[in-house]
Order: sequence, then structure tokens, then C-alpha cells
Amino acid sequence: MGGPDITTIPDPGAFNGPGIGALDYDSEENVLWAAVYQPINGESLFYKLDPSDGSILKTCSLPFQGGGVGNDTLAVARPADLGGTKVLLTDAGEVLSTLFAIDITTCSVLKSYNLPVGVTGIDEDDNTGDLIVTNHWCPVKNPTIVKKPNILAVFLRKYAATI
Repeated sequence: MGGPDITTIPDPGAFNGPGIGALDYDSEENVLWAAVYQPINGESLFYKLDPSDGSILKTCSLPFQGGGVGNDTLAVARPADLGGTKVLLTDAGEVLSTLFAIDITTCSVLKSYNLPVGVTGIDEDDNTGDLIVTNHWCPVKNPTIVKKPNILAVFLRKYAATI
């Protein structure tokens, strides 16, 4: 599936642009979705990219929600409570506890979900439909320990079932 491997995909925001904070692959459409890391004019941008060359196929936006410098949370998902509609899930910021479900066709927010903790990364398990999240960095008690993401024991079955 897909095209030839490429070494890099250029930053959709151009050289020295705002960077990419998160990526997810949509295997049904053979496209990448990229969350722009730093907001542009107060907006978190989401680019639908051609994985063969990085060209922008579509752009969606949502007001930047804060919590940090940029957006690091994105997943292509099909929440059960939205009838399996394909959406982008994002907090449009960093370490926030609200996820927005953005319709990939209209770029409109269909729903928001309140999570029990702020998240820095998410993905949907394709086999179970569970939402898998990571929260903020573990506290470092010993300066020689490298910080690692603390994987939460939060597997939100079909999202709305437990929140």
C-alpha cells in the first residue's frame, strides 16, 4: 500500500516554518494528517498531505487552545458515538483535557470530549476502537533519569462509553 518511500516530507509551513507537532496516517485514503505545532495567527492548523511528496491536499483549522507552545495531539478516528464518522481528534494545544472531533470533510467541530487528564498524544487502536492517550511527562526525581512519556492506563472504550 502507498507509494515509494521518501526520506523526508517537507514542513508544510515552509522552511523554518511552525513545524509538525503530530502525524497520523489514514490508510483508507492513503494520506497523512499533520497537526502544525506552533499556531499561525492564533489557529491550530491541520494539513491533509500526500505521503508521496508532502503536498498539501486540504487544510483545516481550529482556534489554538493554549496549554503550551503548540499542538502535539492528533489522531484519525471513528468514534462510535458519531456513528463511525471519520474525524480528526485533537486538543489543539498541549496537555489539555478536551478533545475536539473535527469532521475531515467540512473541517467543522462535531463534538468535544472531556477527558480525566490532559494529554500530549493520542491514537485509536484500529482493532478495538479504544482511544490510547499519553499524559504529560513523568516527574523526574533523579536528574540522571531521562524523562519518558507516562503511558496512561486510560483506554477509553469507544470514547464516550467511559467519559
